[in-house]
Amino acid sequence: MSSAEVPGLYLLRPRFLSKAENVVYLLLKAAFPRHEIFARVRLADVLQVKIGPQGMERLRAFRKIANQHVGFVVCDRDMTIVAIVDAKEPEQVQNPRDQKLEIIKQRCLQAAQVKYICVYPPTLPRYRELRAQILGPAAELV
Repeated sequence: MSSAEVPGLYLLRPRFLSKAENVVYLLLKAAFPRHEIFARVRLADVLQVKIGPQGMERLRAFRKIANQHVGFVVCDRDMTIVAIVDAKEPEQVQNPRDQKLEIIKQRCLQAAQVKYICVYPPTLPRYRELRAQILGPAAELV
């Protein structure tokens, strides 16, 4: 029996979201009451490698997104992705490795033409400002 199969080797995390992530989640729920909000989503579940690249080129493109995550995905009622929102802890913003991964993530999301916003707790926008950033200034509650 491998060590991964031994009972008692795992514990339930005390919280699914960190306190900062929870604040952002509640902000998104207030800003988008009729939308679905998903937390901690793999980038590969949001993006796909476009048709065209084959073999190693396709595999390389997939590997760039396979192990990356986004904080939150905002979807409309039809489950169409409206925006991606990341909540960054202050130490994450400074970490050089995370900065490199963030640049790759931003480039991939920009290439996919999806709205991408980073918020930095504790300086969060008001929910109406966040809504306007994502849906535009004249956005009604839809």
